[in-house]
Amino acid sequence: MDQAIIQKSLEIFEPLLKKVGAELRRKFLNNDFQVSEKAKQELVTTADKLSENYILTAIKENFPDHHILSEESGELENDSQSPYLWVVDPVDGTTNFVYRNPFFAISISLFYEKEVILGLIYNPILEEMYIAKKGGGAWCNGQALRVSDEQYLENLKMTYCYGAGKKSRMDALKLHCYFKEHGDIRQLGSSALELALLARGVTDVFMVPGALRWDVGAGVLLVREAGGKVIDFHGEEWHYDSTDMLAGNGRSENKVLPIIQKLL
Repeated sequence: MDQAIIQKSLEIFEPLLKKVGAELRRKFLNNDFQVSEKAKQELVTTADKLSENYILTAIKENFPDHHILSEESGELENDSQSPYLWVVDPVDGTTNFVYRNPFFAISISLFYEKEVILGLIYNPILEEMYIAKKGGGAWCNGQALRVSDEQYLENLKMTYCYGAGKKSRMDALKLHCYFKEHGDIRQLGSSALELALLARGVTDVFMVPGALRWDVGAGVLLVREAGGKVIDFHGEEWHYDSTDMLAGNGRSENKVLPIIQKLL
């Protein structure tokens, strides 16, 4: 892992995400975008495409040998043997964006040999820039983040999301029904920002059946660097090939995991 690459990435992408975010904010406020359906119950907008174009162009120009995986374009072909991979979600929370719900973000992460080492999440409406570097902490607009210390199951503030496919939706429904009966759980519609809320100690648990890399990559590092823990539904550390994700403050996930395993 080259620290110079991480520093160069921050110098490029922190201002770029703010620039792209300003355009997304204008389009959102002015309802200046078109919507289409890329798959059943999955929307894409011209704002997603605009954001993706800015980000992919910057990666290709500055890191031409790096690999890229983007939610909208998939995995871009590259014959390079580079161990670096950019994972991009140009608008995390597209449905929120379409519904005029301001809870959405731009999320990009950099993996080295399948380990996430850099994450940036930008909320254009609140102008909040979240940054996490492996071994370098987690920050929002320059302020260090720290997860909560809540450990009692009945007090946990939980959120959830789900990936593509019927199974992940059904699993999410089971989790919603159980935890809504025994406390509180909410679906907010942007995995990146839900992980950011966990990292800053606003919430205590976030779970995703069928977790997608572009949705959670940056947020996983944010939570870990804020003192939290991210595992899969088997209790193993979350990694690039994990199919489910459970994030907590280092204690809360241990309260929730046995329930998830019993329900699913």
